[in-house]
Amino acid sequence: MATISGANQMLSLIIDDNSLEKYTNMIDSSIERGQTITDRMLTFTRSAEPEFQPISANSFLYDIEEVISHTLPKNIEIILDTYSENDLILGDKGQLQQVIMNLCINASDAMPEGGTLTLTITKPEPEIKEKHKPKDHREFLCLRVSDTGTGMDQETQEKIFEPFFTKKGPNKGTGLGLSVAQKIVTNHDGWIDVESAPGEGSTFCAGIPKPEKEIEPVDEEALEETPSGHGELILVVEDEEPIRDLLTDLLRDYGYTVLSAQSGTKALDLFQENSEKIDLVLTDLGLPEMSGKRLAEKLLEISPDTPILAATGYIDKSEMQSLEEVGFIGVSHKPFDFQELLRKIARALADM
Repeated sequence: MATISGANQMLSLIIDDNSLEKYTNMIDSSIERGQTITDRMLTFTRSAEPEFQPISANSFLYDIEEVISHTLPKNIEIILDTYSENDLILGDKGQLQQVIMNLCINASDAMPEGGTLTLTITKPEPEIKEKHKPKDHREFLCLRVSDTGTGMDQETQEKIFEPFFTKKGPNKGTGLGLSVAQKIVTNHDGWIDVESAPGEGSTFCAGIPKPEKEIEPVDEEALEETPSGHGELILVVEDEEPIRDLLTDLLRDYGYTVLSAQSGTKALDLFQENSEKIDLVLTDLGLPEMSGKRLAEKLLEISPDTPILAATGYIDKSEMQSLEEVGFIGVSHKPFDFQELLRKIARALADM
């Protein structure tokens, strides 16, 4: 996926023919579906740690509505009730999108003849807070997804969060969606409940904590700018040739000078020859001959102030802490988001 995603992003940058855009968009959609499946499995099996940031719940649901209005059947009416008070929640936006999108898709499946899907934001009722007893007396908001579908009996409600449980037909569900959703919300120190009855639809409520202090949500528009380099020398260490070539082309297109190596030992040789010229190192962690972590240790022995970014498909909290202890300044996740990668590199160079 990292190779396909990177190649598609490069095509999007260099192709001026708008007639080809629909094909690059198709590739993007396929990559996103593959990444969603991978993320679900990782979340389920390895308890992926959320990356918390303040999020406007109203804006968050507006984004969800924008997506589902183009993907759900046209016979489903979508209603969004906004929240008039402070709507900030604290969470991992990507993971929470996974939760709410899954609930919306399930709601759609429960309304094969059409119906109404309602997205709302509310304060949790006192009895709900008492039931879940949030720690540290924090405030919560409930993101609710309601449908007018077939509903569920009590026996089904007691099983829906079990891994691999599904009442959908063959090839229509993995049975992982709700178990992953529950795990994500639990990792946010929140909860997820359901109220339902046969023939009366269902309402799912995901309780998500609010920030403990008054803070502003991330200004996502400010993140849209893609910074360019000014000839800085970057050492790219990646054993997969297609990914290495894509990263090299990208960085050169954005004004950087690039050295590349396919292994830790080759990278160490290049670094020893050019240590005074290299401004930053981007290294994969799973390298032949020498791991990226071991490579970083050796590079920092030679030049302790060199910023080193790790590249990997997945990393948990304990591994991240281990990398920080070695001296890595951050991690860029595969498949790469090239704009995000370029911003991380620019910030690292600005801090030198």
